[in-house]
Amino acid sequence: MRTQLQLLLSTIALTVLIWTYADQTGHESYETVQHVQFTTASDPDRPIVLRVKEGHSESRDSARVALKLRGPRSAIRKLSKDINDANFELTVPIVEELRPGTTLQRNLFEDLSRLPELRNRGLTLNSVQPEVVELEVDSYTSREVEVELVAGAFEKSLKGKPTVVPDKVTVRLLTSTLERIGDLPPLRLSIENELQTRTEPGNTLTFYLPIKSPWPGIQATFEPDRVRVTATIAKRSVAERITLIPLRVLVDPQDFIGKYVIEWQDETGGHFTQAIDVMVPVEKAGQLKGNMIDAYVTILDSDLPRELPGTVTTAPSSTDTWIEREVKFVFPPQFAQDVQITGPPRTVKFRIRRETSGSASPSATPAVLPLLPAPLGS
Repeated sequence: MRTQLQLLLSTIALTVLIWTYADQTGHESYETVQHVQFTTASDPDRPIVLRVKEGHSESRDSARVALKLRGPRSAIRKLSKDINDANFELTVPIVEELRPGTTLQRNLFEDLSRLPELRNRGLTLNSVQPEVVELEVDSYTSREVEVELVAGAFEKSLKGKPTVVPDKVTVRLLTSTLERIGDLPPLRLSIENELQTRTEPGNTLTFYLPIKSPWPGIQATFEPDRVRVTATIAKRSVAERITLIPLRVLVDPQDFIGKYVIEWQDETGGHFTQAIDVMVPVEKAGQLKGNMIDAYVTILDSDLPRELPGTVTTAPSSTDTWIEREVKFVFPPQFAQDVQITGPPRTVKFRIRRETSGSASPSATPAVLPLLPAPLGS
């Protein structure tokens, strides 16, 4: 019995030894796609930046490459796990002296084959695509710019101008970017959203505003990265202009559709969307949009052409004159009690014609605007 047990244990030990040897000596291939970055030692006051040039598109911080590697099975398994755990990076150091504004080509197969990140794992690089990349040598530069605050819809509701500390900040950006755009414009920072959430009239508000690049296509960092803003709201309401309000037509006569057409004095169709000036509570500034408002003009029975003697009508006695009617506006419930229309009433001019075959004119629009039956009692 003891002899059989010893034989069994020896067999298990030998199996483990063979498996371990096979795992260490057996090789296999592995393919992966990784991002390769490039670094260089440079002057701290003017650090060099290396960016990968890709055809006519914008340069990138890293090169996306396809790698084919070979190594022991255990090393391949370890590599696969590290990649899944985001513990694998490829960074190529550039030791030669570089000058901003130039380009250089790098042989990726040679650069990557020498990396300790591969060699220390016992891995061999079989191939890489692309084999060569072109790098742009750039550097960072700093400029001082003035800070301008934009209050948006709150411009007329503030008491005096808001103050900002500091009123100048340092911008750090790529030298090539500065050469491309020339002088930097002022740093315009919007405080509209901040004021919208701080709506106590007469109070002086102080808050810190983070700085993000307001310039499209320009990546930059700022020192300091935030400024302190002080502003006083003097009025509870702000003036806004609401545009693109679709106009509708309410039809009072029961037999209007199919018998009459509306001719509008404005043949351009400009009246199909209305615009109004309103006073909006500070806390609701910027929230009211044109598609939230109902704008309508009502066609009355008295607007129809006079056809019988003694009929009471507002229709013009001449086909060359027009009926002028005020446009009514209905705000959504959350604004109905707070919003006030300012300025003169909005009106449109029209006339009604009986529809006859071939009588429609370019300004006769029976279907361009929605025709809705007027509610009872309107």
